[in-house]
Amino acid sequence: MSTCAWQAVQSDVCQTAAANFINKYKLSISVAELDALVGEGKFCGCEGTYNCKANKLLFFAREDVKEIIDNNLLYDSNNANLSSFDILQSYTNSQCDENIASMTYDDLMDDIGASGDFILEDIYFKDCKNLYCVYNDIKNLPNNYYSKLIKDLHEDKTLLIEMSVGTHGESGTVQIIGDNYIRMSINQHDCINTDFIGIAQTLLHELKHIDFKTTLISGWSNNDEYRAMWRAWVNKKYGIEYYNEHHIMVLEYMKLEANTLRLIDGNQFPYDHYLYIVWKGGLEIDWQGAFSESTVDDWKEKNEKIQSNPNKYKCN
Repeated sequence: MSTCAWQAVQSDVCQTAAANFINKYKLSISVAELDALVGEGKFCGCEGTYNCKANKLLFFAREDVKEIIDNNLLYDSNNANLSSFDILQSYTNSQCDENIASMTYDDLMDDIGASGDFILEDIYFKDCKNLYCVYNDIKNLPNNYYSKLIKDLHEDKTLLIEMSVGTHGESGTVQIIGDNYIRMSINQHDCINTDFIGIAQTLLHELKHIDFKTTLISGWSNNDEYRAMWRAWVNKKYGIEYYNEHHIMVLEYMKLEANTLRLIDGNQFPYDHYLYIVWKGGLEIDWQGAFSESTVDDWKEKNEKIQSNPNKYKCN
């Protein structure tokens, strides 16, 4: 046993600190066992803080961390071969002085996001059968704009993107949780929804919302700050007062999204047959009148061919 470790056990001050640490985290070990655990480093005395090994012990005992590891929910977008345990082990190696054992879940995910580019597919998302199937089809599209949004994330900013499901009334939402943490939530209805093209449209739409928040803006720390910066950016780039992201989707991304739906559907119809799905999938409500009634009716008529097609896209 090192001199420092021995002093840590023998010192009344250190023994009290160790005992308080054990009680706080409800550890089933003695002060002597804690000293043996921390080894060369020491819980108290020479370093003035608890040792990295004790910190890691508590971190890997967290229920949320165990769920991530047991189900391999966390992915490194730059190295698909790394397991969730590998990622978290590497993270803890650089967090000796951080109280990662007692951080809130959101603060922890934000802190992990600051250390690299990661995708967290939560357990409910992975168990959401139809949604998760379509998501993987999109992720595996070769050389596609939207598949790259999942795989490449952001070149200039480290981020953790969480994919989840919820019970909210909207088809999907994207929220800024922290400086390096964004959460996408899709309505749980899509777990059993058999309109697979509709599920694909929802995912493409929400992935673009993620892209806006990660690519166009830097330096934000919350949703209110993001909205203010968004309005300023749109006004500067487009010379218009619109601040809703859907307006920019209408101006620049409808054809791109429709072409991706066409690709997912096996290129069975021209891209304009998919514009009605894109328009009705969240854009119409925020910019009514952007297109003439006859234009929308034409899209609708073409889309009916897709809906009546017995060979339209299904995900198994």
